[in-house]
Amino acid sequence: MSCFLKSPPTFRNEEFIRKSHNTAIIQNADILIPKEYNVVINLSDYENIDLMYYNKRQFSAYHGVFTVDELNKLLAQIVKIAAFADHGKYILPDYIKNYPFLYIIDQKLMD
Repeated sequence: MSCFLKSPPTFRNEEFIRKSHNTAIIQNADILIPKEYNVVINLSDYENIDLMYYNKRQFSAYHGVFTVDELNKLLAQIVKIAAFADHGKYILPDYIKNYPFLYIIDQKLMD
């Protein structure tokens, strides 16, 4: 019998895996997001800050999504928005999915 038993997953291990996965994606936002899109939504807690920190581009990144009223104001200004695909509790509502200037980032963040 081996004295090296595999540890059961802990919150700390799971958090490290999640954070490592998401940071790898966020650090490549300059490549993943087309140049004309500088507003990014549907990020998990504090990952909006990570996205703005790790990239050379001047992204405006937001935790969660905009309200209908906020989105209508952005539509009036023809603001292009990039959004991370649905992940965990961060599900894009239909009014966001129907926004005409939306780019869905083809990478799935972990929760």
